[in-house]
Amino acid sequence: MKDKNRKIWLWRGVIVVLLFASLLAWALLPGVHEFINRSVAAFAAVDQQGIE
Repeated sequence: MKDKNRKIWLWRGVIVVLLFASLLAWALLPGVHEFINRSVAAFAAVDQQGIE
């Protein structure tokens, strides 16, 4: 049981680190920032078409 809990916490830590690294990349690298903004805009456009 302790092994299972340890693995769960390890994976949670990995996910948090990856999210933090993604946020840093988004904030510090202009290419990543632009890519994410375009992706969000494209998703919003597709979502808007689905609503209508």
